[in-house]
Amino acid sequence: MSKTDSHRIGLPLIAVLGCTALLLVGVGGVVAATQPAEVPVEQTVESHGAAVGDGSAAVQEEGNDTEESASVVNPTPDDEPYKVGETVPIELSLGDSDVVTVTLSANDSDQDARFTATVRANDSSGNATVRFDTDAFAGENDGFSVADENVELVNTSSEYEEGLADAGLGSTTYDITLAAGDRPHYEEGVDVVDRSVLELIDPQVTIEFPASGAVYEGDEQLTMELSYQDTDVGTVSINFVGQSATFTATVSDDDGDGNATISFDPAAVVDGNDGFSAGNGTTLVAASANTDDSVGVPSLYDVSVTTGEDAPGSAGATATDSAELVVSGGDETGGENGAENGTENGTENGNESTADGNGSTDDGNESTDDGDGPGFGVLAVLGAVAAIALLARTRFET
Repeated sequence: MSKTDSHRIGLPLIAVLGCTALLLVGVGGVVAATQPAEVPVEQTVESHGAAVGDGSAAVQEEGNDTEESASVVNPTPDDEPYKVGETVPIELSLGDSDVVTVTLSANDSDQDARFTATVRANDSSGNATVRFDTDAFAGENDGFSVADENVELVNTSSEYEEGLADAGLGSTTYDITLAAGDRPHYEEGVDVVDRSVLELIDPQVTIEFPASGAVYEGDEQLTMELSYQDTDVGTVSINFVGQSATFTATVSDDDGDGNATISFDPAAVVDGNDGFSAGNGTTLVAASANTDDSVGVPSLYDVSVTTGEDAPGSAGATATDSAELVVSGGDETGGENGAENGTENGTENGNESTADGNGSTDDGNESTDDGDGPGFGVLAVLGAVAAIALLARTRFET
């Protein structure tokens, strides 16, 4: 082979070898360039593995699962409603806190009120009960109290609209909100740890008919229509004004329509009956009459009604509504004492009057020996006058 041929062969070979070298260098560069991108992935995995290894993240999460938070035990949304005027026991579990703050907030737009109490448990039981008096929220400690000597009432506060203390709480629903520590949940930076609900109702029985001032005849049957709210039992009391006569009836709204009808027949009372009867959808639970034998037709019926089975005026029973009804031709006393005022049930001569209006008694129209008629003294005076006149005339004639 000549030099020329060797040279021709050598040049391509060198070119091929050079390209191969360049190709290898390029591949190496690509590999080298992609390698750093894999390192953070490995580091991320290693970092996560390290976190699991030292327990910093996992233990914290596990600690949150096992940490005992404070909670509201009672009342719960499933509990029966409490009545206005009752004291509501709010049972709390303090968990890992020895101090908690509970708030009752009315969520009814018709009633703006918020009551807050901070409670401390001084024993290891982890439980505390704070009581809220729905009738005395304007008094000492804003209505809050505790009964257990191991539970301390640290602080209380209340906010409510003007006039609410006089009007009283009405039927509404309260949110019970619990926060750990001595600050309420509505302050900035305080977390809510638990919530519950308190339903508060204000049972009412009112007289829909008749209206106060209605006029009734003495022997007319009195029919009353009652309206029920948040209750199905009410008690009516009818008092004969000016007499010792009170008639009481407890009636229930059996059909649940919020209404009850009851009638009172004064004519039935004379037969020893209480005089009551119930209308449709109403049951006469109990009835009684407290009276004496001298009951007559009154001038006024004083009718009152209250919630439950306790009659108005009895201990713990406050009338929720009342009406005063006029009895036409009636009298305020009646009975045996009604002779002076002319009732139908007075004495036999009580309705009779003498010509000179001196009253109506058995002997009121009769002259008596003790001077009720023209007696001996009057006749003597008249005789003396006549004798003087006769003597004067005789002297005049002579």
